[in-house]
Amino acid sequence: MSIVTLIDAIATTADPRARWELIKAALSEKGLSLRTVAKRLGVCPTAVSQAAILPSERIEQAIALALGASPATLFPDRYDETGRRTVRTRRRTQRAA
Repeated sequence: MSIVTLIDAIATTADPRARWELIKAALSEKGLSLRTVAKRLGVCPTAVSQAAILPSERIEQAIALALGASPATLFPDRYDETGRRTVRTRRRTQRAA
């Protein structure tokens, strides 16, 4: 499947789990993976995987950049029709020293 076809499928898929699988397939089509995105961001791969269920604007933007799409296209349930974010992102907690 071409990257354009995958992006179109992502944009029109209502099921978030199916959409996440399509996002992973699109990354693979470009020779990338969730691990690659994690490395680029300097986070553990688990953090990127969790973005499927725990919104993270930073990770969504990195995935979108890797695929050449907007975050609103890849995660339409998290953005309104103007592209404005509608869900809050998780906050990083400070660890005690």
